[in-house]
Amino acid sequence: MAVTISRRDFNGQLLGAAYAGIAAGAPASGVSLSPSRPTAEGLRRDLSRLAGRVLVDDTSRLDAADDFGHLVHRLPLAVVSPSSVEDVAAVVEYASRRGITVAMNGNSHSVHGQAQARDGIVMLSRGLGTIHDIGDSRANVDAGVTWGQLAKATFARGLTAPVMTEFQDLSIGGTLSVGGVGPSSHRFGAQVDRVLELEVVTGTGERVRCSRDQRRELFDAVLAGFGQFALIVRAVVRLVPAPERVVFQDVHYGDLQAYLSDFGRVLLSEAFDHQLGHALFDAGRPRFRLQVGRFFSSATPPALDLERAGLPWAGRSEPAVESYWDYLNRRASATRGGARWHLPHATLYLFLPAAQTQAFLTHLLADPARYEGADHPTLFGVLPWDPKRFQCPLFRVPRRDEHFFAIYLFRTSAADATTAPMVESNRRLYERARDGGATLYPISAVPLGPRDWERHFGPEVWRDVTRAKRAFDPSGILTPGPAMFGGQQ
Repeated sequence: MAVTISRRDFNGQLLGAAYAGIAAGAPASGVSLSPSRPTAEGLRRDLSRLAGRVLVDDTSRLDAADDFGHLVHRLPLAVVSPSSVEDVAAVVEYASRRGITVAMNGNSHSVHGQAQARDGIVMLSRGLGTIHDIGDSRANVDAGVTWGQLAKATFARGLTAPVMTEFQDLSIGGTLSVGGVGPSSHRFGAQVDRVLELEVVTGTGERVRCSRDQRRELFDAVLAGFGQFALIVRAVVRLVPAPERVVFQDVHYGDLQAYLSDFGRVLLSEAFDHQLGHALFDAGRPRFRLQVGRFFSSATPPALDLERAGLPWAGRSEPAVESYWDYLNRRASATRGGARWHLPHATLYLFLPAAQTQAFLTHLLADPARYEGADHPTLFGVLPWDPKRFQCPLFRVPRRDEHFFAIYLFRTSAADATTAPMVESNRRLYERARDGGATLYPISAVPLGPRDWERHFGPEVWRDVTRAKRAFDPSGILTPGPAMFGGQQ
């Protein structure tokens, strides 16, 4: 299990005397390196022909040993900023021959070390930042392009991706490796459900193009596969016409049962383009906000018609209108370098069967210690989705009810507070939900091991997963952070 320490202690430990010689090529923690496993300087010499940069300085490696969560810190041997797909393939082929682990880091938005590689190589996909082509219904983009960068380019042509995350500085390769969800997932599923083609680098360094019609086994393994089988370097994603504006309206509830019942009915009505739900706190007491909206490009906003969806008059806000661009950029708190970036974050993201949700939330909300960090949660979301919208095999959602509820808890602590209790709380809540039929969105700050992953996928899918690992990453070097097959917890 990963050790949880404060960022101040982390920097002090890693820059202390025990690590003073790493950048000069000395083995970490006194471990002798075999001739086939180079030192940091040896690795830099070996990869000197790359067009991109190979970085072994303390600053670069410390940055790669951290992420948005600031909970887990694994120091890599080197950091590579590739400038081409050829660089990525060369690094992976080199690492495969020497048994060195490799992870791809998009924009450092992981929260529990998922994109870190202790004593391995971290590659920065930001070096792959080209939007190659935008057509009438698709975009061909590098993995390091952010969804915000793509949105800016496509919106200029009247187009958008059907599913946009709430945080637009997430990389495309990063979200496609885990799933990618947003306020329109009730209608379009996850971002991985809207991918047409991928170019990837397997664990042997082979460059492969795959899709539903070509190398399907690899395509299905890579999408939401957490980088275990291949690294995404380019993607062709679906586009749809972009609206100009959004009209939305809130309905507030003090009663959890009424909120869940009404929101489930809203989902089934299929009346809205946008759906969000949050738990809010008033003097420590929870209340709930259901928000619905419609996209439009006409001069006059369309009627939201909340009555037809069965929503009550009481607790409604007045309808509001904003531009689609402002709508996409509502959330800036997770922006790299933003005001809250450097605070520790212990995200928990669960998908609960509808029949389990009220009991689970009643348990969760009964004790603030279960959901608070050192300060209140930044976001506490509760919203229903249709399981039929999610078709990617490795993106696991409950399927026994006509809908399920996504519950996400984005909580923070003060910079130097002890973060271990939040992670331990996440684990307990996950186990309680899992035992009732829930699944985990594994971007969460929840330590997982191989047995957890096997239970997460289920026996049949797990057999496919292990077969894909043997086929596409036989040396087991790719993305050690999630510990899907053992390793770096």
